[in-house]
Amino acid sequence: MALSRTEDSRTFCDEAWEAAEQVDDEGLKASILISLGMAAAEQGDSTGGARLLEEAVARAKACESIPVQIRALQKLAMPRFVSGLIDEAIAAAQESAELAEKIHDDYERGRAHAVKGAVQMGRGDFASARASMGLALELQTRLEDNESMILSVTNLGNLFLTEGRLDEAANNFEKALQWTQASGNAVAEAISLEGLAWVHFERGDVAVSLLEEAARLLEPYEAFFEKIEVFCALTVHHLRLREIGAAKSALASAGRLAQSMQIPGWTACVAALGALASGMNGEAGAAETQMVVARTYGEIDWKWHENAIRFLTDGKPFDTIAATRAAEALDAQPWRCPPAWIQHNPIRICLLLLQAPKREAPVLALSADARIVVLPDGTEHDFSRRGPLRLIALELAKRSQLDEVMTVDDVIEAGWPGEVILPDAARLRVYTTIKRMRNIGFSDLIETTDEGYRLSPGLNVVDYAVS
Repeated sequence: MALSRTEDSRTFCDEAWEAAEQVDDEGLKASILISLGMAAAEQGDSTGGARLLEEAVARAKACESIPVQIRALQKLAMPRFVSGLIDEAIAAAQESAELAEKIHDDYERGRAHAVKGAVQMGRGDFASARASMGLALELQTRLEDNESMILSVTNLGNLFLTEGRLDEAANNFEKALQWTQASGNAVAEAISLEGLAWVHFERGDVAVSLLEEAARLLEPYEAFFEKIEVFCALTVHHLRLREIGAAKSALASAGRLAQSMQIPGWTACVAALGALASGMNGEAGAAETQMVVARTYGEIDWKWHENAIRFLTDGKPFDTIAATRAAEALDAQPWRCPPAWIQHNPIRICLLLLQAPKREAPVLALSADARIVVLPDGTEHDFSRRGPLRLIALELAKRSQLDEVMTVDDVIEAGWPGEVILPDAARLRVYTTIKRMRNIGFSDLIETTDEGYRLSPGLNVVDYAVS
């Protein structure tokens, strides 16, 4: 995908058009229209892009330039799909594939089937999408069409993700990521990272860092659709962490893109996510205002989304079984919306947000006698000559296995066994010792309770030799 040089490209196309006029070359004119149509679509003007590409198809057909006609039809499919013309989009991709087969051009045939599969996936026809993508990948692999293989593998990842086949989805996204990094295709790399982030999300986790890297990769490019998908994904991941401010910041970026693109499906999606963020932040009035926008632009029943917002906001009754069925029905609809909408199904997102994120437990490793202690960040302490700290750390670890708290007396007995200390002096010594431990890295690992002290319940305490 080209860098942001739209005006230069248009100037070049104008000059090329004048040259084509002088030699009366309809095939060249059709090729120029393909470039202009792609540029318009990438800037968010899907309707205008489709018109230019339709004219390119007509001119290529009139001058019997089948290769140009094949390319124009391929490029026409996605603007038609995004504009809601799903059957027409599939027809364009199919005609491109048939023309490529007619002239024995398996390169373009593979690419046409890849586009067709993406549109079929977007409408919810997963069986047909899998067949089209499989054929595309078979042709591309045989011909070593690496750039197109990346697209097909990524699309297969999205298909498996949509079907809930998360291991297969992850394998495809990781394969695509390796290829994109080797080829230097930053936009495709960002798409692969977003796919992996959604795999994490479906598994109950978050992957903000992957999405931030995707946004960074996309920044220099006029990749409007890819950018809005990444910002919406960032919004959802921040919401799962209840990071409302960060979610709203990401959503503001998505909103600016949706406004410039003027695509109703994305406007509704951004508004629905905004309502969810406001609702989770206790801003009922703002949530309702944003839902008005979502209802205006989104051709779906928002009842379950609104119920989920109320549940997440104040705990009012929420029928998760009925909402799950509604989400499944929504996924199966032929979509009049962007390809990524299935991942951004607002009902499904609400259901997933009801789950707490799964975080990998931080690990505290101790040798058998706690002479060596390794903190979760990898910092290693040698407590061989720090008897009280060693003994207290060892006892805290033992108590954590029993889910027990250490009182002040317990800490004194562990650190200074048999020593008789006045109560006030004991409390001061324990306070000072715990503070010293926190200063050397135990700050987030030791909790203070009404009864005393304990290791954080989320901590995974392991043997140093095993770790």
